[in-house]
Amino acid sequence: MTKAIKMAKVSAKGAFDLFCDLATSTIISAVGVIIITRLLSPPKYGIVAIAWMTTSLVTLFRDLRKLTNTHTILKMLI
Repeated sequence: MTKAIKMAKVSAKGAFDLFCDLATSTIISAVGVIIITRLLSPPKYGIVAIAWMTTSLVTLFRDLRKLTNTHTILKMLI
């Protein structure tokens, strides 16, 4: 087996593992939101939703910055 084929198999396995991890995380988060929704009154849930939105936006911008930095590094290498 050539090195390229081995690398392709490892990459495919890594991509599948990443997909499974992301799907599991999303399912767990959705179940958590459903449980929290059932336990809290509407005003309290609204406060929690605002906090989740804030942390989600911070995470989104953090991930975008990482993507931009990675793109910049790749442009320098090419």
